[in-house]
Amino acid sequence: MPAADFYAFQQSQSNPDTLLSSVALGTPNIDVSVTVSGADGDKPRLWSRVSTGNAGGNAGYYVQLILSTASRQLQVARRDYAGTVTSLYTEALSAGLTSVLRLRFVGSAFTAYVDGVLHFGGSDVTVTGTRVGIGCGGAGTARFDTFVATPV
Repeated sequence: MPAADFYAFQQSQSNPDTLLSSVALGTPNIDVSVTVSGADGDKPRLWSRVSTGNAGGNAGYYVQLILSTASRQLQVARRDYAGTVTSLYTEALSAGLTSVLRLRFVGSAFTAYVDGVLHFGGSDVTVTGTRVGIGCGGAGTARFDTFVATPV
């Protein structure tokens, strides 16, 4: 199965639980990354293992950065089928308005990276959707470039 690519997606959505764009890969074993940039307060999200059309909205896993010129906040979370968000990991990072986010899922294991550095590794099979996508909250000016999603 080939990788899915799309480029230079400008977002204007303030609800981060709404997928701005997504693609189905047909497998829950996925390696997905995207370059994000924006203004102070933007909250770009990279979603994986997404299942859409549930009673609670989109379910899946995401890595999110709260962008800032002072510091960035990393969050890895799961949104379940009822719409409940469970924070799996948070970390304060150095300042920056541009980063590469990456999520990789193989079986029940998954990892989250920022700028090529591993920040989280865990195991969870609460959500097993086959879609990946992007979303954003905050200031609403985030930009998504070089989105690559590859089945593994």
